[in-house]
Amino acid sequence: MDELNEVEMNFEDMLKGYSEPEVGGMATVQIVNINENGVLVHMGTKYEGIIPVAEFGHGGIPKDLAPGKEIPVVLLPEIRGGHRVVSYVQARQKMVWKDIVAAQRSSSPVRAVIVKKIKGGYIVDIGIDAFLPASQLVAEKTDGGDSKDVPGRVINVFVTEINDRKKDAVVSHRKWVESEKKIIADKVITDLKPGDVIEGKVTGVTDFGAFVDVGGIDGLVHISDLSWQRVEKTGDVVKIGDTVKAKVLKLDKQTNKISLGIKHLKPHPWDKVEEKYPAGSIVRGKVNSITGFGAFIELEPGVEGLLHVSELSWDGKTDDIKNVLHVEEEVDVKVVDVSRSNERISLSIKRLLLNPWEKFRNDYPAGTKVRGCVTRLAPFGAFVSLPGDKEGLIHIQDMSWMKKINHPKEVLGVGDEIEAVVTEINPEEEKAVLSIKHLTEDPYEKFGAGKIVKGNVVKIVDFGVYVKLGEGVDAFIHKSEMSREKGKHPAELFNIDQEVEAKVIRSDRDTRKIDISIKRMENDRERELIEKYSVVPKAQLSDILEEE
Repeated sequence: MDELNEVEMNFEDMLKGYSEPEVGGMATVQIVNINENGVLVHMGTKYEGIIPVAEFGHGGIPKDLAPGKEIPVVLLPEIRGGHRVVSYVQARQKMVWKDIVAAQRSSSPVRAVIVKKIKGGYIVDIGIDAFLPASQLVAEKTDGGDSKDVPGRVINVFVTEINDRKKDAVVSHRKWVESEKKIIADKVITDLKPGDVIEGKVTGVTDFGAFVDVGGIDGLVHISDLSWQRVEKTGDVVKIGDTVKAKVLKLDKQTNKISLGIKHLKPHPWDKVEEKYPAGSIVRGKVNSITGFGAFIELEPGVEGLLHVSELSWDGKTDDIKNVLHVEEEVDVKVVDVSRSNERISLSIKRLLLNPWEKFRNDYPAGTKVRGCVTRLAPFGAFVSLPGDKEGLIHIQDMSWMKKINHPKEVLGVGDEIEAVVTEINPEEEKAVLSIKHLTEDPYEKFGAGKIVKGNVVKIVDFGVYVKLGEGVDAFIHKSEMSREKGKHPAELFNIDQEVEAKVIRSDRDTRKIDISIKRMENDRERELIEKYSVVPKAQLSDILEEE
């Protein structure tokens, strides 16, 4: 109110020498008395003035108006009860209205004093009485909570609306507070950078994290950045009013958003996890949570491993993991696999026991014949039941040495009782590989390169003939390998079903192709006879054969 007193003094100087001010003019008067009719003032003329009590509205006469105080007034034409009617409100309006309009246009703050609470808000003194909506007042924080003693509180406001005709205004304290916060926030976020460590007070706790006051602007610590351990509730780690240290993780200077991390100021529990929990080690942990696919086991704060439901027992007959484990229960587990980069540890309970597949491998080593029933077919093979509730797989390529099988159903049917040979037992993968074709010798063992074979001609073409050597085994004689006689067509030399004898010159297991030669067989036999009966030195003999 000092500013108002100063203005009143200035107006007193301005009005000196005016003994009879005109109606509508301003004068400085002294309060003589205050009664139920209003405020009586000394005019310095033949009349005393009166400010009607109605001018002050429902709030009544302000407490700062007291006998002896000098105030500015505007003279009105009315005479009431022998008193000149004057207006204190109009005088104040004339004095400050231009400044209020200028403040509204320039968005400059105005000092205000809360006078009283009314319906929907407050009357505040900004030189005139203005309206402050309740939603536009930011409550004053005290140790005991929000301040309830609102009247007399001095605040800064922005003038948001004015009515030039009625000379009244609407103001907002909230907009000024927000503008100040933005100024502070802009400075804070300009000075901050990712990696900085700040200290602040927790101002809010939500399901998704905590807000921390960073020098006038709130930063968010997401619930996942509170601790290296799993956090179910933010309130389990921090509470409103706590002073915490946090690391700046991200900044958005467009929106003034700051992401903070508290856990990042502590050592990462996974840093040496591969040394502490190597694959194959046995450790003790606590069941943190149970899901449909397994249980998460805490090995230490911030380090969890997954015990998959398939790792509970070797028989795989656990219907519900909750029937075996309970939250908070401590259990011994074996580390199957650990990855620091993926923060993943695979655990097992069943591997603490003897793997029944190890015994199965000892009972049925590779090469052992077994009997079983075909349980199901797949495009890649057939599954067969084995002793001890085990199951083996016959891959499609292990169903025949020679015949190309497009689908297992060409050879086997579900329910067939069959015999097979064990080719591999893998206890780690719990897998048995079987074969039907290994029940017999690989036909290609008999048809290796260099061997002499017999067969019947089954097909004659322009460039050679096909010879059947055995069931599912065909060989080919190229026309250049038929005879030392040149120029003859294969049909001149061979007939269908004709038996031929030849030498295997190539046998390819992968492509299952065999090439044979009559010419080379005859050359070999001729060479053998010459070596047996000829007296020509061997060196000369080889020269003779090369000339042929």
